Amino acid sequence: MKFDLGFILKIAVVVSLTGMMAWAQSAPDMDAEAEGYFSGSNGPGINPPPMTDEFLPGDFAVTDVGTDGVYRITPDGTVELITQGAPIDGPTGIVVDGDGNIIVGNETDENIHVIDPLGTVTFLANVTAHMSNIGDIDLDVNGDYIVVGTSAAVRVTPAGQVTVVHSGSPFTSLQAIAIHPTTGDMYLGNSNGVIWVMDPSGTITELVAAGPIDYIEGMEIDADGNIIVADENGDAVHLVTPTGTVTTVYSGTPLQAPEDICIDANGDYFVTDDPSAAGQDAIYKITPAGVCTPFAASTLYFDILDGIAYYETEITPPSFEVTLV
Repeated sequence: MKFDLGFILKIAVVVSLTGMMAWAQSAPDMDAEAEGYFSGSNGPGINPPPMTDEFLPGDFAVTDVGTDGVYRITPDGTVELITQGAPIDGPTGIVVDGDGNIIVGNETDENIHVIDPLGTVTFLANVTAHMSNIGDIDLDVNGDYIVVGTSAAVRVTPAGQVTVVHSGSPFTSLQAIAIHPTTGDMYLGNSNGVIWVMDPSGTITELVAAGPIDYIEGMEIDADGNIIVADENGDAVHLVTPTGTVTTVYSGTPLQAPEDICIDANGDYFVTDDPSAAGQDAIYKITPAGVCTPFAASTLYFDILDGIAYYETEITPPSFEVTLV
């Protein structure tokens, strides 16, 4: 029996092309965010399931600059998508207020939005007149939002009114802010590892000079008044006492580029990590004793993780009975 090799090759090519066309028609469109996919800076990925109930006390909220997404992380590490895309654009700074509203700052357009516990997004204010990049946001003792970036700190009220807290020297390259919940002192950190403290009267003092900390990306205040710092270039988490003494809580693997930090009700630290390699973004839990464990990690969900905030668990006062005699 004779075989026509050329004919067989033609059939093979036709079958192959037909199969490829069928696969292309059925394969998921990785750019179609409406179908659950995104095209991030580090490549395509898939979105987690959407949040189906209310953002609750004990939950975490994180921002991802690459996906334009804001995510909910439940206490067991489950990842859910709260919102993605316009008007959220390059979200960085994030904080949660006492009512469970998530306040998010865009680094792309310096817009600030409020996301209610059900996921509805509302524009609040724009701070372009005062900074070119939003670095971080925190709540002050009055319930206002303090936003830092470039060389300025501004106050944004829940009604959207913007006023300058301080702008210019000595502030430069501000990246992080943490506000003491009792004293109202503001701790501000920059990309050179410097930390300033500004008291309610506006007096600014340098607490930590450049050197011990490399590149500050996030800060939080613990129950003892210490400042817990995420050091991006140092791959570390540091503890700074109110007098300025710096000690390292944890450094090295698996941390590769700590971006932000928050503290839960148990006093543990939760750190967003954004390595340069694709598919390695994760959130880690670090105890004050320096034990580091993965909390939420996915090669599919995250692209460029940035901010993280914790919704403080509500405290229910004890009940008691009063008997009148």
